[in-house]
Amino acid sequence: MSKELKVNMQTITTDSQLFVTSPDINYYSVLDTFYTHMQLRYRPVTEVPEDIEIAKIMWADYPENIDNALPNLPEDLLDKFDCIRSEKWFFEFMNPLATKGNAAIELGKHLGIDASEILTAGDQNNDLSMIEKGGFSIAMGNAIDTIKEKADYVTDTNNNDGLAKAIEKFVFED
Repeated sequence: MSKELKVNMQTITTDSQLFVTSPDINYYSVLDTFYTHMQLRYRPVTEVPEDIEIAKIMWADYPENIDNALPNLPEDLLDKFDCIRSEKWFFEFMNPLATKGNAAIELGKHLGIDASEILTAGDQNNDLSMIEKGGFSIAMGNAIDTIKEKADYVTDTNNNDGLAKAIEKFVFED
């Protein structure tokens, strides 16, 4: 489907490998591996190992390519997966149970922390489920408007220690 829609796709495995199936490796896939320290692997579709454990599949491409492809996504695909535009150049397809919000709640249960006591922070669409499910939510100053509107508090930007400032204010102050 990605090939038909002319948008570059990448697969991220549970052991932090990033697979691309096009020999014309996209700028955004290279950038993703640089920032996340994942191994980048090119394999034709027929040579991708069958036993890999997929964490998520995503489009990583120029924003205009993703913009052009989105209207052509089949509705059943949107119903089957949690589909999120996490950046202008990323569109993610994930298991609907594998959201950041569900992860925060499950971690809280594991640690014996009630959902109402969980502090969450985010800045992009892929953080929305976490912002909505946590007990107290913080939007970074550089967050998209949706996150700022849903959060309980807006802090400074990522580049200005916004998370540290929020933790000092809400965790360490009396």
